[in-house]
Amino acid sequence: MVRACEDSLVPLEDAARAWAEVSDKTVRRMCGLAVEPWRVAAALYRHGMLPQSRLSALCHTHKVMISRAVDTLVRQKQWVLRLPAGTDARVRHLILSEKGRAEVAVVAEALAELRDQCLAGIGPGEVAHMQALLRRLEAEVRHVTPPPCQPRLQVIEHNAPARAETRSA
Repeated sequence: MVRACEDSLVPLEDAARAWAEVSDKTVRRMCGLAVEPWRVAAALYRHGMLPQSRLSALCHTHKVMISRAVDTLVRQKQWVLRLPAGTDARVRHLILSEKGRAEVAVVAEALAELRDQCLAGIGPGEVAHMQALLRRLEAEVRHVTPPPCQPRLQVIEHNAPARAETRSA
């Protein structure tokens, strides 16, 4: 039973991997960005000004990775501006600069055209059905709790006696 379920998901995994590869290559070719900075730029393009914590949640990425991605977009690309939040000086809101908005629009348009090419042979009803199924799958995945498992590797304690090293003179 488990094997049949695994085999049924292989096409989905393959399609997701293929889309990730072609879209990542397109983004790298067009603007030289890796996945994480692109996700941040795309989220800001889609949602407007956001605090970094909200970006982390939208991108489903750890805040350290978001911070690195933002640094890339601020320092290397000048695509993002950091603005202080009025009352709390610790919080900074992020927003795309004019340059960033223009560049992201070009890449987003190219990705939309690429997506449309991929879906060209699939009818509108089939696309809508596929989208509904994928949304259901995403919702299910977000509510699944992985089963507990035993470590497969031996854990070596930090206070274990160290081996003596010998030196030859």
